[in-house]
Amino acid sequence: MQNIAPCRRGILGASRKTSDAFFPNDWFRPYDVGYIDADGFLYYADRSGNRIKTEGGVVYPHLVETGIMRNRSVANCGVVGLGKEGAQEVVVAVLLKQGVEPSDDLNAEIITEANHDLANHEQLSRIVFVDELPTVLGNAKVQRAALRDQLSAEQ
Repeated sequence: MQNIAPCRRGILGASRKTSDAFFPNDWFRPYDVGYIDADGFLYYADRSGNRIKTEGGVVYPHLVETGIMRNRSVANCGVVGLGKEGAQEVVVAVLLKQGVEPSDDLNAEIITEANHDLANHEQLSRIVFVDELPTVLGNAKVQRAALRDQLSAEQ
């Protein structure tokens, strides 16, 4: 078993992005974003690096994905912004089929359910059905950067 030695800026051999998340006295700053509702409950929105900038404001993919996952036909999904850097990004949901054939009716159903609790600028503009999502951690986490690259290449 190999020992990993802690260092002043995190874990020895860690990426620059990971080491930058540490600051003096080895406090860790994950750049998580959340909000507190009127009743005082704290909600997790997403990591600040995952935000999608649209014409109407900032969209946090985790909040959109939560709405999409309410549909029983959805096994997994990822939400990314597409568009040229500096321009408005379009919110795109990517779904993994779960023995269900994509159709216009299913597309409309998923969009309606997901958009129900979202602000206007957070709402889905389109859905792309895929056979496989780029994931890590045993399919628990969608790799959004790889997903964005995959979708950009297909356009």
